[in-house]
Amino acid sequence: MSGSESVKDRIGIVLYGVGNVTSVVRAVERAGAVPVLIERPGDLESAGSLILPGVGAFGEAAMSMEVSGMADAIKDFAQSGSLVLGICLGMQLLFDSSEESPGARGLGLIKGGSKLLGGDDLRFGACDIRLKGEAKFKVPHTGWNEVRFKSAWPLGGMGEGKFYFTHSYQVVPKDQSVVAGTTSLAGDGGDEGRLMVSAVVQENVMGVQFHPEKSAEAGLGLIRRFAEKAAGLQ
Repeated sequence: MSGSESVKDRIGIVLYGVGNVTSVVRAVERAGAVPVLIERPGDLESAGSLILPGVGAFGEAAMSMEVSGMADAIKDFAQSGSLVLGICLGMQLLFDSSEESPGARGLGLIKGGSKLLGGDDLRFGACDIRLKGEAKFKVPHTGWNEVRFKSAWPLGGMGEGKFYFTHSYQVVPKDQSVVAGTTSLAGDGGDEGRLMVSAVVQENVMGVQFHPEKSAEAGLGLIRRFAEKAAGLQ
């Protein structure tokens, strides 16, 4: 980015007791934006956009945001039209709930929830392997996998690409129109029954199930486009 720094250039990174914050901070810096750590509601005044980072437990993160007042502050921030990006757990927190933590309330910015990968399928003892038809996949889903972005995805220039995943839950949106990218759990990109939602967007709120901060140049490109869009350069 060029020109003098403004609030629009400052990307807030929410601290809620969990999350892969250091890697996200470095990715934002490499993208040419200024990372700002957000610990309390008042800190949002110094950020033009927001990232909810993504490692940890849904219930713990939701409770932390509720107690600190960050949950309401983030909802107000999103409703003002400012860009919000959820990464992995951060994406799941954009929704209403998760079966990982029954009773815990997400932000409700996108209607729906998250469920265990393969949770409706047969489980084989303690080895954490589910079946989808004839295809086996492991839980947690960890490693590089392809994301097929749809035309609804607002951070252009993506098409198809491989990104790094590590998670045990998948989001289930109430409205399928928010789905902006899918990934095959079987790794072959085929059967619709094996696809999970890996990217969502609803107006200015978006989320990705993978970790762009750990996804080399493809991930850095996504963060850069997010920063440019937040700064009004895209």
